[in-house]
Amino acid sequence: MGRILRRPQFLEDLRMVWDFIARDSEDRADAFVFELERRYRMLSDNPLVGPQRFPRYPDMRMFPFRHYIILYAALADGNGIELIRLLNAARDYHRYFDD
Repeated sequence: MGRILRRPQFLEDLRMVWDFIARDSEDRADAFVFELERRYRMLSDNPLVGPQRFPRYPDMRMFPFRHYIILYAALADGNGIELIRLLNAARDYHRYFDD
């Protein structure tokens, strides 16, 4: 398995998503995180699988997960990923990264 680095903003996004889901069920929130971790372990082994969508940030890639978008970058040595953000797919996330 490749290395997985998590930016502070990604961890904050994850905490907010967990809190939102946990309002209904902490078990569902925990299951969401468990499934998300499986997804980004897969990404760490295949860091180039997600498309590049942001011209100003050519190293940043995105990958869908349920109703969310995982924003990440492949590590320079090709042995893992850095998780950047976890954003709701319904949100206009492009405005943060496009020109």
